[in-house]
Amino acid sequence: ASPGDVFAEGYLSQKSMTEAAVKEALLTAFPNAQLGDEPESWITEVERTGSGTIRKARAGGEEATGTQLRNAFGLRSANFTWKRQDGKFIFTVKGWGHNVGMSQNGAQYMAKNGASYMRKSLPGTTPGASWCRGKLSLTYRFGRRVPVAHNQGADRAGRREGWHA
Repeated sequence: ASPGDVFAEGYLSQKSMTEAAVKEALLTAFPNAQLGDEPESWITEVERTGSGTIRKARAGGEEATGTQLRNAFGLRSANFTWKRQDGKFIFTVKGWGHNVGMSQNGAQYMAKNGASYMRKSLPGTTPGASWCRGKLSLTYRFGRRVPVAHNQGADRAGRREGWHA
């Protein structure tokens, strides 16, 4: 999560799914998953990042990323926990998005508090502004440009769309 995200409206959300719906979602996403009669064994070996986002886990014995689980359950973020209650899975989700880069809420919070993302993340650089392919970009002395707002997707090589070298 970016600084200030916790103050954003809707940062914390919940989603409830029946055990049958969770099982169906897992089997759709992981067709070879072995899901027994005990729902607590369906998602195991959860490994998280420092911010709490699921890095990887096992879904019915199959390796899964947090993003795959997030997508399978239709959650807003891979930073989620769950509990079982009355035959349902209750997912508690923190934040939004893909866990790459800084959120708009985080950037706004930092700006309101006098922080500079460029200076904080790229010490020793000299920022400027320019237009690149119709987008306002920040420029720093090494000659690379970073757009003010980046696109949500990433290409197959894992590079961020909208970033220009």
